[in-house]
Amino acid sequence: MKEIKSKDKPDAKQLAQIRKSLAEIEELRYNELKNSTKTSVTKLEQASVDLRKTERELISKIGIDIASKIKADGESLEILAAKIRKRVEKMGRLPKRLDSLSKVVISIFSII
Repeated sequence: MKEIKSKDKPDAKQLAQIRKSLAEIEELRYNELKNSTKTSVTKLEQASVDLRKTERELISKIGIDIASKIKADGESLEILAAKIRKRVEKMGRLPKRLDSLSKVVISIFSII
């Protein structure tokens, strides 16, 4: 599967930034817990919750985008498969016609 490159996709870039911010907040939260300042910990907890919510929403959006692309690709593949089936069927008819024609020619030669 092709890896999403953050410079190519704005959603992936945003997701990478959110994850970086989460890591920073987690580290700050840990340090504040060691120092026991409840006000700072509460603010960091809220920031962490907000970032996690945003992260989940973005992942959901990316998943929906990917699913719609897969569905669109699947539909174009179905159309292509139908065209191929028609051509194979058409190609299959030609040898049958040639067989019939050769039998007729052989019959004519046997009569002559």
